[in-house]
Amino acid sequence: MQFVKQLFTAYSQVITSFFYIAIVLVVYIQIQRNAQLEESWLGILRNPVTTQLYYALLYGLIGGLVTSFIVLMLGITIGYQLILMIWAISLILMLFNQRYLCLSYSIGIVSLSSLIFGWPKADVPSLILLVGILHILESVLILKDGARDSVPVYIEHKAFTPAGAYIMNKMWPVPLAITTLSGPLVFPIVAVLTYEDEAITQLPHIRARESSFWIGAYGLFILSLAMISFMIPWMAYFAALATLLLHEGLFLWNRKGQRNGKPAFVAPWRGIRVLELFPERVGQRMGLKQGDIILSLNGKQVNSQAMLDEILGDYPNLIWISVKREAQEVIELEYRDYEEGINDLGAMLIPRTTGRYYLFHQTNGLFARIWGNYSNRQD
Repeated sequence: MQFVKQLFTAYSQVITSFFYIAIVLVVYIQIQRNAQLEESWLGILRNPVTTQLYYALLYGLIGGLVTSFIVLMLGITIGYQLILMIWAISLILMLFNQRYLCLSYSIGIVSLSSLIFGWPKADVPSLILLVGILHILESVLILKDGARDSVPVYIEHKAFTPAGAYIMNKMWPVPLAITTLSGPLVFPIVAVLTYEDEAITQLPHIRARESSFWIGAYGLFILSLAMISFMIPWMAYFAALATLLLHEGLFLWNRKGQRNGKPAFVAPWRGIRVLELFPERVGQRMGLKQGDIILSLNGKQVNSQAMLDEILGDYPNLIWISVKREAQEVIELEYRDYEEGINDLGAMLIPRTTGRYYLFHQTNGLFARIWGNYSNRQD
């Protein structure tokens, strides 16, 4: 009981610390940027920024509390100066790309420096163990929250243009209570778990589920290496290198698989494909789903947004749609509105041609954006 009381006391100190408040601000800015992207593509914001921030904080707080319990039970301790160094490296790396804020990179760098040069002094297996635990937590967060508020866009693809895709940018601030080497003092450290992904060959929730599996596998592997390093010291070199390189390799491999794979959302030979449905609008209410192919509306064949708009231009009170759904026969859906009529399905559709495409690498850090702006001016 005393341990639980100490845990909650320490945790309350963590979530009121400057570190946590500063990271919450960073998360808020990231959500704002994602909201601007969503509004530019959909014309609406499906969930308010405050709601998105609420979920990020809620999942981060719950995950941090569970992780803090595990970390304190395992007796993982980190020096005060070492915590500051890890954080400083993370913040510097974030200036190049926001995903480098992940502790895998800063802890990997610090661990290798400690092992090779003897500075800073660090309990490398404990640091690697922390990375493994955090990524198991990250896999759970991706599974539960990764696909939420994914932004549908059009992209240029080498085989199919245009193609539909979903951009997923998530950031969870995870407050941790960790005992320092100087004694029973619990120092606040905030781990930032990021999920930057693209769903091109799959629906967002399927993509998030697959990413969750690989991140979880990475976490378990790193956790195993850390445990072995406690018994076989030289394995710490391999564990530190794997922490850094395997994380980056996993990200690049997953991204390549999406960008080089066959897109799931392209214009069909006949009909028009649904990429996204707006909440509480006609399409969602009548049962349309992402990936559906609309073949006809009120008995008339449709192959473009313009043909769809022409039929709905008369504000019909009743509409019926023939829809081809994956692995199913053609089904019929109906919707009635006898008061105002229907002039819009509330859906984002895949066009056959478009001059608007999403440009990747938009989550680069401050330095990368400054360099990109400078290069554009030089050109």
